[in-house]
Amino acid sequence: QEAWGACSTTCGSGTHARLVTCPRSDGVMVSVGQCAALGQAPPSSEACTSAAGCSDKIVNECAAGSHTCAEDAVCSDEVNGYTCACNPGFLGSGHLCVDADECVIASHNCADKS
Repeated sequence: QEAWGACSTTCGSGTHARLVTCPRSDGVMVSVGQCAALGQAPPSSEACTSAAGCSDKIVNECAAGSHTCAEDAVCSDEVNGYTCACNPGFLGSGHLCVDADECVIASHNCADKS
């Protein structure tokens, strides 16, 4: 069989193909359509993945400091970006965090002083 051709995409999932031939009973090599009739058809295409033409660079915004997380938040790198989460004792979106009043939200371990 011939070698696989180039992937149909230069960035991501695609397919690639090859010219398929097989021997007939008399030794003559025949094309994929005739191979199928003989019950000998090897695959002529298969899935492939290519990154050669990808212009996207993998960026860790957290390490690069290009994130917009609040000062009182932790940045977590993700495959397609990042997420922000407020640190313990702070509430918010992760992009904006405010000091939580534990007495108001009843998350304290203090005895009631009434």
